[in-house]
Amino acid sequence: MVDEAKQILEEIEKTKSAIRALKEERNSLYEELYSLKNIKTQLIDEQRGLIEKIKELRGKRRELIEKVKELRGKRREIYTRLRDTLDRITQLRKRKEELSREVRVPLSILQRELERLEWRQQTETLPLDVEKKIIERIAELEKQINIALSLREVKSQAFELRAELMRHRLELRDLGNEISAISNKIDEYAKQLSKYSERVNELTTKINNVNNRIKEIKERISEIKEELVNLANKLRQLREKMNELERKKALEKAKMIIEKQKQTIQEKLKKTKRLSFEELQILMGDVEELVKNQE
Repeated sequence: MVDEAKQILEEIEKTKSAIRALKEERNSLYEELYSLKNIKTQLIDEQRGLIEKIKELRGKRRELIEKVKELRGKRREIYTRLRDTLDRITQLRKRKEELSREVRVPLSILQRELERLEWRQQTETLPLDVEKKIIERIAELEKQINIALSLREVKSQAFELRAELMRHRLELRDLGNEISAISNKIDEYAKQLSKYSERVNELTTKINNVNNRIKEIKERISEIKEELVNLANKLRQLREKMNELERKKALEKAKMIIEKQKQTIQEKLKKTKRLSFEELQILMGDVEELVKNQE
């Protein structure tokens, strides 16, 4: 019985120790769980902030892309006008070359010569053959002057077209610079988006890892609860078993005392033959009944 009691006591201590260890583990897991939930909240807040920034940047980037499309459309229109201007300049250059071959005398000289002949025709009395030659010369001069005037007009138009050509080239340069600046900004946004997206992916991985760990902790806490229930039941059973052993031990001890009392009474009976009522009860009664009565 002593060995059995010792064994039960050792088992009770082991069970208590196991319960304490499990409770410590559970408390540690609860602390880790609380910490992980805070970390998860921080990670989610950061992720949401980055997602908002990504949405904002994508909106700005789309606007810039549309702006570039619009500017490129304008540039195509200017290229079309520039080519048209170049074609017109080419035509005027050909026309100028044609007229230049026909006009070899400056316009001012032709005009002075025309004025001189017209004055002579109007103020002098000329022979018919001379007047005829003057009229023919005047007609020729008027033709030359018209050609010269046409040439001057062609030169003027060519000058205007060259100015227009220069204006188109300046517009193209400005548009090119603006498109380049916006394209650089688009690239900058793209780099930022890539950086933010990578960070969001990192945060997603971390959040998933935290969620997995939280799941593991909750599962372990659930297991610990079940183990504690089982250990509590085991401890209760051991204590009941220990109480039963102690009760049996006390019963055996009481039996020994009563047996000793009986022997003493029997010896007294042999000597005096006179016993008290309580001594008669002890002498005549059943040991177990007497023990129960004492209890």
